[in-house]
Amino acid sequence: MKEIIPINQSKFWVPKQGDTFKQFYNYCEDVEGLEQKDIDIIKANAKKILERCINPNIPNKDNARTNLHIGDVQSGKTLTMTAAIALAHDNGFLLTTVLTGTKTILKDQNESRIETILQRIDHDKDKFYFNKGDQSQLDTQVEKLKRKPRSGIANKMIVSIILKQKDNIEALISKYEKLDINQKEFGSLILDDEADQASLNTMLRSEGQKSPTYRNINSLINAHSKNTTFVQVTATASALFCIPADDPLSPLYVSLSERPEKYIG
Repeated sequence: MKEIIPINQSKFWVPKQGDTFKQFYNYCEDVEGLEQKDIDIIKANAKKILERCINPNIPNKDNARTNLHIGDVQSGKTLTMTAAIALAHDNGFLLTTVLTGTKTILKDQNESRIETILQRIDHDKDKFYFNKGDQSQLDTQVEKLKRKPRSGIANKMIVSIILKQKDNIEALISKYEKLDINQKEFGSLILDDEADQASLNTMLRSEGQKSPTYRNINSLINAHSKNTTFVQVTATASALFCIPADDPLSPLYVSLSERPEKYIG
């Protein structure tokens, strides 16, 4: 049993709220029609997630980190993940991968929702590139990351939204390995939706064995840039607290969403 020790808040950093996050805020207000108190919950969730991530803007000896965000079915997990992506873009993260559920219908729903929102807040089409599997286009976008952006304008973030399934993860790993993404210094974010489903090592009792999805998630983390934070998102986190402390998917920090008075989706 792990001892619960209060977190030293000084270990966290303060993400800046730039244009991308402000546009997300306006979207929630104007399009989603959320009340201020519900928007504040989503904003607070994004801040909690980012401040626990590796800060890509300062030298850091950590190459990867795993954190956990817990939010129940009413706490707007999809909006929270989208908010975290928007805030990450404002703070120098240039690569995000979203692992959706294990079912195609859920993947399609989440992909459509997240991509639609990000497209709505990307008025000038200069914030996000959605990786659809075309290697040549991905090559071009990664090459553009080498260029110094114009003053006050961040580079495009590469966003991949994939089904949490062996073949899909392996295909993305292959694309990143061809581009030596793991040698890049920029910040990256991996969001694992329903992180207690399929992500854990279901073969833990078989000494030395690793289940396929678990093995590939670890490889995906290693294929990302040098400042990568893997964020587990779920409403049912019990299994994640039982992971051995030396497991790469054992969360270092945990954030908890405030429960809203009504469903905010």
